[in-house]
Amino acid sequence: MSSLLGNLEPGHRFEDQSFTIDRETATSYANAVGDESTLAIEGKVPPMAVIALGLSQVIEALALGGGTVHASQEVEYTAPAELDQPIVASTVLKGNSVRRGSRFATVETTFSSTSGDSLARAVSMVIVPA
Repeated sequence: MSSLLGNLEPGHRFEDQSFTIDRETATSYANAVGDESTLAIEGKVPPMAVIALGLSQVIEALALGGGTVHASQEVEYTAPAELDQPIVASTVLKGNSVRRGSRFATVETTFSSTSGDSLARAVSMVIVPA
């Protein structure tokens, strides 16, 4: 787990992750978090669904498992995602250090359409047992 991160320097680019969010997933997400907006009905994806589902793929790709804590999140939206729109998540390691037996890793993920139009940006910090 953290041994993967232990070998990486800030600036490392991870393999892009691609995903789509269909109406059922968008509606399930909205119901789970109490989002009462009509975005899914209007053919749009709730903004936090893009971040949550995209970052879960990033964390899975990093092979971070038990004991990992998602410590902070900064999010910026530039355009709404459409239902069933292919979304590309591009992630860069911004920080990677060990303190008191835990690894603190900061990643910046940009979310865009396949044509390159920006949808969102997220900076996340995770704490992983070293």
